[in-house]
Amino acid sequence: MRDMGILYLEAVEKLDSDCHCLSTWEANMSSLEDRVDIALNDKAQRRSAGDSPYWDLLKNVKYARKFYVISEPPQRKAWTHAYITCHAYAHTVAIEGDYFNGDGGCGDAIEAATHQ
Repeated sequence: MRDMGILYLEAVEKLDSDCHCLSTWEANMSSLEDRVDIALNDKAQRRSAGDSPYWDLLKNVKYARKFYVISEPPQRKAWTHAYITCHAYAHTVAIEGDYFNGDGGCGDAIEAATHQ
């Protein structure tokens, strides 16, 4: 799952404010997500207890990135904070291999950005 986390974070990074390809990016991300969902639901594979919560964190990174890119300047600051917070924690988990309790503040940052 750690390798997939790095791949997913790289794919998330490909959406930028100059890109008018949101639908293509969403389709590519959906395809990648389908593969991860299949792997996580494969009963023949032994999974770490942290895989599912880590997968949820990665999807939150995507969510924060999307809104960071499409938001207007007044909300962009909050979405920038949410994206950086989520991405940094997800990347740390991928590198270090330990999913700690909680989401590194990602959920709180998204909640704050959502209610701007």
